[in-house]
Amino acid sequence: MSGQSERAMAEADAVLFVVDAGIGVTEEDARAAEVVRRRARRVLVVANKVDSETREGAIWELLA
Repeated sequence: MSGQSERAMAEADAVLFVVDAGIGVTEEDARAAEVVRRRARRVLVVANKVDSETREGAIWELLA
């Protein structure tokens, strides 16, 4: 993640962290989440591709 991105997160009122629920949490997602947790004041996790009941359980993995 670039320094510019990190500065923008620190200055933002909120950050939307969009993840693909269809594939679950990747190593890249986990690394980005650590940066977001350190830099952002408020974070909203947005689970993309949860378009069926069978994928709803994947949401909880994203919040762990």
